[in-house]
Amino acid sequence: MDQVPQKPQPEKEDPHHTTHTFQTDLERAMDTTEVSAVQELLKTAREKETYEVEKIQVNRLRHWYTTGAVILILLALGAVAFGVYYYHNLSVRVVSTPPVGVFQNLPSVDTSTTQASTLFSSLINNDSAPENKPLIVPLTDAAGRTLTPTGVFSYLIINASEPFIATLSLARLGILNTGTSVSPFLILSTPTPELATKEFLIAEPKLLELVAVVLGIDLTVAARDIGTSFQSAYMYNLPVRTLKATNVDTNEQTILMYYGYATDNTIVIATNPTVLKSVYDTIIRQR
Repeated sequence: MDQVPQKPQPEKEDPHHTTHTFQTDLERAMDTTEVSAVQELLKTAREKETYEVEKIQVNRLRHWYTTGAVILILLALGAVAFGVYYYHNLSVRVVSTPPVGVFQNLPSVDTSTTQASTLFSSLINNDSAPENKPLIVPLTDAAGRTLTPTGVFSYLIINASEPFIATLSLARLGILNTGTSVSPFLILSTPTPELATKEFLIAEPKLLELVAVVLGIDLTVAARDIGTSFQSAYMYNLPVRTLKATNVDTNEQTILMYYGYATDNTIVIATNPTVLKSVYDTIIRQR
């Protein structure tokens, strides 16, 4: 028997996933001429474009905000650093007043009724003072209160700078009878020796002129020594800064004045080296 030929079946196409893109969707929409679809695609494109623009702007603003924040932080750190530097180097710290020792006192002097020149004359001529013993002259105001360093310097006509006086917590006028003469001196206390030393070095060119009257130095004779450099030296193993005068006839140098530390916080300004030793010995005996 003959077989009947069968009609060939058409091959089935495998189903596949169609990838949709904006371009293909737009072409399909244009082919179908669906206006609503085109408008929807255009709207989507505009929204995407707007989103990208806003994203760029946000990123730009975020960058500026970050930069500004960093600058503000750096400025704040700089301000803190300057504040710390100013506190530790440019301001005088408030600390307790270190004692300078207990010295025998002469009668108090009311500075409101006694002229400084009269006081200087009476002290230098005080031959009745005990020998080789530093004596303090208490300076008080009309109410009997002891003068502050500012008050003492004002009364003694010592026109020192404010930073110089600010380093001092106490200032006293004293005398020492050496047996042959009476030598006035200044005894000062400072809670900050480093700052006081700095201010003294700054004041050195005019220091002689500032304290000459108090120390009994005749400026008509020593005028040419004003501005002369001080020299570092030791007196009785204590560091001092001395100003020497040169005799024009013999070319010999003698100590015109000096200042130095009797203790870590006690400064003595005088003309006679014996004053420094007497002050030092008096303080040491009390410790």
